[in-house]
Amino acid sequence: MDLKPLEELFERRVNHCCNREVGMRNLWMCVLAGIMLTSVGPAKAADDLKGFELDSSFDEAQRNAGVNGWSLQPLSSELPHQWVVRDTNLRLFVCEDRVASILTLQSGGLDDFAALVMQRQIEMGDPRTQIVSFMAGPKRISTITSRFSDAVGREISVQLTSIAGAPSISTNYASNTRCPEEK
Repeated sequence: MDLKPLEELFERRVNHCCNREVGMRNLWMCVLAGIMLTSVGPAKAADDLKGFELDSSFDEAQRNAGVNGWSLQPLSSELPHQWVVRDTNLRLFVCEDRVASILTLQSGGLDDFAALVMQRQIEMGDPRTQIVSFMAGPKRISTITSRFSDAVGREISVQLTSIAGAPSISTNYASNTRCPEEK
């Protein structure tokens, strides 16, 4: 990932804060943003979809998997449209013979999630964020989901999930293709 655009944006924001009388609070917010921008390491791998593309055909996805030594396996018989790309961190959702979404899974906690969301916010604007927490038997499940949309209607959702205190991060890339209702 080329960090030059992020560095230029940071420099513009710091210059804006320093060249105008905007107060110490805003200056510290700019400094904090700069510190966070320097730690976008986990975010670098977020867009590594390993050659899979939204709206490509299922045959193209199978070819890409085969060329790279992976295989596509159904997630379960109850979820016939969801596929696991073996030996990767990817999951595919296929609808009408098209890859409708690509999900990446990665380890990480709140700091990694914040860096990913901040990177997306710089690139795509403010997200829609939803926070949910509930008990499932004796375990607490909590999620923070930040959703971003691009100009052509595709959505990127970054989610921090904690199940009984064990965090993980997923990023879902979804096309604007709508699947027909299951019968």
